Amino acid sequence: MDGVPAKYFAFPPYRAESLGGDKGWWGVMNRNGLNVLTFPAKPGAVVTDEQHAKQIAAEWNETKEFTYPPDTYVAPVTTRLTDAEMAACVRSRVYK
Repeated sequence: MDGVPAKYFAFPPYRAESLGGDKGWWGVMNRNGLNVLTFPAKPGAVVTDEQHAKQIAAEWNETKEFTYPPDTYVAPVTTRLTDAEMAACVRSRVYK
């Protein structure tokens, strides 16, 4: 499983850091101390073990550019209200 820094938070240098105390959870922090470890193949996963976190941090510090999968979010299509429709909507509300 290959990790990449969270999109828009890829600020080197990176370092591996323990997150879970005795749980053995490790993350990869950016220069601001934010855990930016993500796994595109496993959405939501942001921790790993110590060995892999240190390996990932070392690899990221050597990498100049990261490849991200395309964004899958599609904004919903909305229909704008006319001024008359908006006025009718506001007038129909009861404010207390």
